Amino acid sequence: MDQHAVRATATSPLALRSPFAIKLAIDLGILLLATPLAFALRYDWLTPASGVNSIVLMSFAMAAAKTVAFGAFGVFNQSWQRFAFHDLGALVKAVAAVMLPTSLLLLFLGPSLMVPRSIPLIDGLLTLSLMAAVRAVARYSHEARLLQVASTSGRGRRVLVIGAGEAGSLIVREMLRHPETGLRPVGFLDDDPTKQRARIATVPVLGTLEVLEKVVTQLNVDEVLIAIPSAEGRVIRGLIERLTAVRPGIRYRTMPGVYELLSGRVGISRIREVDIEDLLRRPPVQLDSDKILGYLEGQTVMVTGAGGSIGSELVRQICRFHPKELILFGHGENSIYQLERELDRDWP
Repeated sequence: MDQHAVRATATSPLALRSPFAIKLAIDLGILLLATPLAFALRYDWLTPASGVNSIVLMSFAMAAAKTVAFGAFGVFNQSWQRFAFHDLGALVKAVAAVMLPTSLLLLFLGPSLMVPRSIPLIDGLLTLSLMAAVRAVARYSHEARLLQVASTSGRGRRVLVIGAGEAGSLIVREMLRHPETGLRPVGFLDDDPTKQRARIATVPVLGTLEVLEKVVTQLNVDEVLIAIPSAEGRVIRGLIERLTAVRPGIRYRTMPGVYELLSGRVGISRIREVDIEDLLRRPPVQLDSDKILGYLEGQTVMVTGAGGSIGSELVRQICRFHPKELILFGHGENSIYQLERELDRDWP
């Protein structure tokens, strides 16, 4: 992430309202309250025969064990605004790390401690549900606020995204995080029936590609982003023909290649104009990576025309094979400079 982006993240208003100490206090409160709540649910809100003291002792013991486990799995350091499935996985692992040993312990000592063996299971489910819920609410609130700011600012280009897959969702979240780009996502179009009427990062899926012309006209779309990196040339040509027919002056852009998407290198800066090469795309060719590696790794490689769309993509692909030295040659001084900066960032 560049220095400007780091500064923007560090000084965001939401970060100031939700410092680490407050989030940690909420997490610790959940860890402490989950156990007495588990007892209450187990005994239908009645006091168990073991008395209140056993609940208090069990609560603090469980809270201490969960604090250690959650710290070890990095749960306390999670970003609530960007809570994702891998974060949920860390939550599940941390809960299981406490719940399973405690259940085994109560299997042998439960009768003497007068603690039901179901308590660790109920406790774990409550802890997991509550901690996941507060993070999900925080993320939804953050994205809703960004969308509201973008919608009420009255500025920016209205962007329709074609493709509600991973590429489309990544780029829309980038637009919402960086309203200074002047790009306002108004919706998705996708032919996947399972995504219809869904919302991705609070932005709605408005329908399939059959309603492209209708949506562009009704929403007064300024720009269309084709977020299907693997789309063949005939597909892109068809979309452009339909767009120019309904609105001749509309701007249309596309996403980077599939490799950059898989590498996580997708951002607003990677959106580019549709080139003639995009319109001539063929079905993807399967490369023999082992043979390519044999004559590129550790070699000095020069790419001519490196500033163009084909040359720059070729340079990115060559970097995967770790050449000793890569020489960029081309007429476009600015494009070569931008490509060099990109390589310094992605392949230090």
